[in-house]
This record gives sequence, structure tokens and C-alpha cells, in this order.
Amino acid sequence: MRDMFVSKSPRLASELLKLSLLLQRAAPVLHRHFTEEGVEASMYGSGWLVTLFTHSFPLAFSLRVWDAVFVCGFSYVPQVAVALLRRFEDHLLNLPFLEILAFLRRIPLYLRDRPRCGAEVLAAAHELTAMCEGLDEQGAAFMERESEGACMGPGAHRRLEEGQQAARQRGTARDRSRRSNQGGRG
Repeated sequence: MRDMFVSKSPRLASELLKLSLLLQRAAPVLHRHFTEEGVEASMYGSGWLVTLFTHSFPLAFSLRVWDAVFVCGFSYVPQVAVALLRRFEDHLLNLPFLEILAFLRRIPLYLRDRPRCGAEVLAAAHELTAMCEGLDEQGAAFMERESEGACMGPGAHRRLEEGQQAARQRGTARDRSRRSNQGGRG
């Protein structure tokens, strides 16, 4: 678990990869929308994974996640993240880049006001177990390549950060374009 907290951790990158792959399997339309908008798993999933949903999520929800992690292992955490995204999929599909990120930051508040929703999300997370087949192997292969330097050679972290920044800028430009187009219709 310690390796999740190391800066630019291969373990965290591996878990984010598994989160993205699970989202692609469980909610392909949402995954495609996130890709088109430039929303990457690291933009929302890092905080969720590293804190095991304790940062700003309701205590009852966090404790149930921790219980499941002790029983099922850490691989359950990406399942919770994907179940959360699927719960709000219809709404997220209608949002542009910046509004997606803002909405994802408000999910803990939504769960705080609706504890039953949190229970439904956790039940849905358990249902994703069958879709997780092979993800641990893909994550382990990623970490192995990472440790050998094949994935993250010299300058790779910088290129990754530049790619994330470019995705955010594309999303911001699309948001501005949409707002100006909407303003011209009125």
C-alpha cells in the first residue's frame, strides 16, 4: 500500500490504468465521452484511490469501502470508482470537460445528502467483479514494464504531464466554444 503514496508511483499509475480499463468495459459510452472531452482517470481517480474514498466522502460510505477492501482486496477500489461513475453516467454524458470535473468533485456531497445512494453504489460495485477479470494481470504487466523502464523512460513523466495539460486545455477550449455557440442561439 505504501507504494501508492510515492510521487509518480507506478502502483498508482497501474491502478489508474485498471480503473480506466474497467470503465471502458462497464460503461463504454461514458469512457468514450471522457476520452473525447480529455478527462483522464488521473484527474478524478487519484484522490479516490489514494485516500480509499475517505477525503470528503461520508464516513459511513468510506467505512463500507474499507470493509470491502479488507475482505476483497484493493482491487475493489476501482470497482467503487466505476460504480460511482455509472451511477451518474446519464448526467455526465451531457457535460463538457470543466463541468465534468466540477461535478465529480461534488459527488461526495451528493452522497452525504443521500446515504441510500451510497449503499446502491457499493452494491453496484460488487456486481462489477466479473468484469475485472484480467485487470490485475494487465496492471502487473504495466508495473513490470514500468520497473524495467520500458513504459516510463527518461522524460516520460514530463510527457505524461504535458499530455494531461494539453487534454485540459482542449477541454477548456471546447467549453468556451460551446458557451459562445449557445450564446449565439438565444
